[in-house]
Amino acid sequence: MKNKQLACKAIVITGLALALAACGGGGGGGGGGGGGNQTPTPPQPDSTKSVGVACEGCSAQSPTQFTPTGKIGVWEFDASASQSTETVSVDIDGFNGQQVTLLLTNTADREIGIPESLGLLVRPAGDTAQSLQSYRAPIKAHNQTPSSISEFNTRDWKKFIPTPDALKTQRQTIQALNTRPIPSLGSTKTWKDCRSVYAELCGTDVDRNTTLMAQQATTSGITVNVWVQNDEIGPGKVSLQMAENLATAYASQNGIYDAMVDFKGPPWGTHDQPGILIPDSGMIDIVLLNLTPDNTPYGLVGYFFGANNYSTQILPTSNEAVAVFLDTESLHLVSNGLSFIKSALVHEATHMRNFYQRVVVNQDTEFPLWLEEFTALAAEDILSDRLDPTFNTLTEYSLPYFIALNNQSCNFKRFEFTPTMCDPYATNATLAGFLVRQLGVPFYKALLNASTGNAETAMNAAIKSVAPASDLNDQLIKFSRTMAALAEPSSFPHGMGMPSLLSSDGYSVPGIDLSRFREFVPPSNARPPTIAPNSSVFYHAGETQGKFAKKVQVPAGLRFSVIAH
Repeated sequence: MKNKQLACKAIVITGLALALAACGGGGGGGGGGGGGNQTPTPPQPDSTKSVGVACEGCSAQSPTQFTPTGKIGVWEFDASASQSTETVSVDIDGFNGQQVTLLLTNTADREIGIPESLGLLVRPAGDTAQSLQSYRAPIKAHNQTPSSISEFNTRDWKKFIPTPDALKTQRQTIQALNTRPIPSLGSTKTWKDCRSVYAELCGTDVDRNTTLMAQQATTSGITVNVWVQNDEIGPGKVSLQMAENLATAYASQNGIYDAMVDFKGPPWGTHDQPGILIPDSGMIDIVLLNLTPDNTPYGLVGYFFGANNYSTQILPTSNEAVAVFLDTESLHLVSNGLSFIKSALVHEATHMRNFYQRVVVNQDTEFPLWLEEFTALAAEDILSDRLDPTFNTLTEYSLPYFIALNNQSCNFKRFEFTPTMCDPYATNATLAGFLVRQLGVPFYKALLNASTGNAETAMNAAIKSVAPASDLNDQLIKFSRTMAALAEPSSFPHGMGMPSLLSSDGYSVPGIDLSRFREFVPPSNARPPTIAPNSSVFYHAGETQGKFAKKVQVPAGLRFSVIAH
């Protein structure tokens, strides 16, 4: 990542602040006059609570003492089960210039308000949109997939799988498809770039004439074809070397295909819906088209559309192929385009594999969009070292974007773009990167192989399969603290940070020095009206000498953390 280039854009955006308030002194006692036999009002008991140590082997030596050990210190107060706002006293001594950060985390599935009276900082006026554009575009590459595709892949496919009774009737008129023959290099084919199951919504300009430029077999004998739009072939555009490189990335031993099978199973195979779904031809197609012809990279970088796995007798817009589509301009108009498109290929290949495994193999399993995208983003991260050790979309784009823009009360389960500019791809990619590094690839495999369609149940079961004492809420707390601290790798206590996985089920995942990304933290904060579910807000209280003392109003339902780093 061109960190220096990004830094020089002087990112100044709306961040978030923790709701803080110094508690006032006790109220005055009653007046001095009155009858001499008036019974004095007894003093009210002090209801102030205290924080407790929330890390092991760290610099939080006690609820009131910080002792530098080389690790950060973490204290907390849990108000998640409280019925009303709690007054929490923070009184910690021993600081010698350490940064203190105060954090609120909402693990509930409801928004929790922050009273305006809590005195939050306000960001200076100014338009931040332009300063974000230098690295916003690559993130937008992932998030312009039409809703018609994502909704079909995750939910609407059910509308086109007949019931057993209906299927008996339909089989009288629907003919089973023959297996498609394997083409030879140089063959031509017309592909439909239609992103709807309804032909009337596709328009007339959907046909793309392509040539088969590369072909390679996987170790299990699956033929991988790379087709390129004819007018995108040539000098300064898509070269033969690019096409062959993509074929190798997908088909070679321990490449993308082998990893997909290892994680969950093949992307297509046998089924009991002849004439409804296409047969297993033993082929995977990678189709390179100019998806957004504007002489600009990104936009729509790629997609997998499950409708192409149906017979045209059911869905006339189908290409009758197990295929992913990738953008040619995002490949040849930027210097790291090949690495970027390889990562996008992993992403779409995950959707392709998930579709078969959920629609055909396990028809009772349905993941919501946030978890479906989570699995694809995690796969990009896990396979980055295998495909290109110098390139990782998490560190290149998602992580700095999350810190600069998304670290502002963004619910990772709400996969849409909000008025506060939450980016669900950056949010889920960063959370996925944390969980994979903390829990390993076995966690990821357990998640993919979940037998339930309930996302929370599946996620909790996958976490507990490798960390029995943990769950999603516990990991969300640790993730929030990690992203608020942005410390050096050696400074994080157990359970925090993004350490490397040198060998996890045969995969190596690079560690991330989060301190490199401090430059993307917003320089000022503004109070959000609420804290979104499954998210956090934090406030950097500044460098501290000696004692840090503060009384904090913690709204019911939240977890409050103090982090010294």
